[in-house]
Amino acid sequence: MNNHAYFLCSNQMLKSVENKRFALTKVMRSKRAFLPEVLSILCILCLWQFGASQYPKAILPSPGETLIALMQLLFNRSLLEAIGATMLHSLGGFTVAAVAGISVGLLAEMQQFVKRMLMPIATALQGIPPIAWIVLSVLWFGMGNANSIFTVAVAIFPLVFIATIEALQTTDPKLLEMAQTYKIKGWMLVQEVYFPQLISILFPAIASGLGLAWRVGIMSEVLSAPTGIGAELNRARGNLDTATVMAWIVITVVLILSGDYLLLRRLRNYLMPWRSQMIVQDRGEFREC
Repeated sequence: MNNHAYFLCSNQMLKSVENKRFALTKVMRSKRAFLPEVLSILCILCLWQFGASQYPKAILPSPGETLIALMQLLFNRSLLEAIGATMLHSLGGFTVAAVAGISVGLLAEMQQFVKRMLMPIATALQGIPPIAWIVLSVLWFGMGNANSIFTVAVAIFPLVFIATIEALQTTDPKLLEMAQTYKIKGWMLVQEVYFPQLISILFPAIASGLGLAWRVGIMSEVLSAPTGIGAELNRARGNLDTATVMAWIVITVVLILSGDYLLLRRLRNYLMPWRSQMIVQDRGEFREC
């Protein structure tokens, strides 16, 4: 009985040690997972500080001076108003472009005549620089939200449209043949055959389009909108306040990175679970992608 109790006690102690070791290993791996990102930020800050030491504050303020300007913005009511306006312009235009691009792309792939008619138009739209659309939108819509939303939508639409067509064209014919053999039709055909192929090619284009939407939206605000991050950038430039300009740039970068890490990556794992289940070898150990 004593031996049995000793064995159980020893077994529990071993399990406790193993659990602690596993938890410590997990913590160390999680910390090491963000090491490249931390190093890249430190490199950028070092280069930034070095550049600031070579030029006056009016040309390139230091990270410390930018931080002071950033703290002043955080206690200013105009910060949330500017971020809200930019999100309306960028995400509103992006949503219009994504819905229209995917819908028209699906229609074009089903009707070859429509596809041959629209492809040259999409290619031409993709070649027009956003600054040209900004000028036209000011003439058509005047100063306001409509011109920024229109500029973002017309800049993103051809990207999504072409990506949708390419995704549908690269569907494996063997999968389609197998689906025909087993008489898979309707929603099941879309869900099991078309959707994985479509989302695997379309999602990177949508992610790139979202980043482009932020850039085009802010560019449009600089030139033609009274509100938004771009308008605040233009106002700070007019006041020769370079530190505030850099602070708004930092805010923009934080918003883009937050959207990528908190939204896009989680959405990708949800829509493409087969990617999150892939296991790769890294330094002799296996980890989840």
